[in-house]
Amino acid sequence: FLFLDALNKILVGIGIFSLVLSIITGIFLARHLSKPILKTVEVTKDIAAGKYETRIREGAGTKEMDQLIGSINHLAESLEKQEALRRRLTADVAHELRTPITTVQTHVEAIMEGVWEPTRERLESCYDEMTRLGNLVSDLESLAKVESDNLKLNKTEIDLRELTDRILGGFEKELKDRKLSVETEGNCSAVQADRDRISQVIINLVSNAVKYTDRKSVV
Repeated sequence: FLFLDALNKILVGIGIFSLVLSIITGIFLARHLSKPILKTVEVTKDIAAGKYETRIREGAGTKEMDQLIGSINHLAESLEKQEALRRRLTADVAHELRTPITTVQTHVEAIMEGVWEPTRERLESCYDEMTRLGNLVSDLESLAKVESDNLKLNKTEIDLRELTDRILGGFEKELKDRKLSVETEGNCSAVQADRDRISQVIINLVSNAVKYTDRKSVV
């Protein structure tokens, strides 16, 4: 009887010890697992708020949580790249739209103030810029095609020298205001290209040249 009583006490003691040990172990594991989960929740809130540069640096120590952390970091990186692309696209579009608008505005102002005669060539230059502006707006409406690389180029035979001279005529007032002179050299064979796209390239080059060339210099 005494032996059984002592054995029962030992078993009860072992049970209580095991229960306490299980509780302590459970609390430790819960904290160990909840810390990366709480960190993950915090980071996802930052990402949702637009802080795409946020990352989870430390690992969780478990395969499943490490995979989740890796997926969230990858999502944040992708969103950060998309945001940078969106900002760059917005700046590029603003620049592309500003050039024809400025050109037409300066031409019309010069004609209204009597500085220029409304010749056919100058009116055609304004018309070309408005046409290009319309094409740019159409490009914005077809942005999905641009992003998926499905933009089709309307290639025709173009004389780059003639096109360049025509575009330079549209910068007549800006060149005069900055007292700049323009020289074009060389001949050009006809090439197959999209007239609107190659015009954008030339206009951007001339626009930057006019903007950044010292006054009373030669472009």
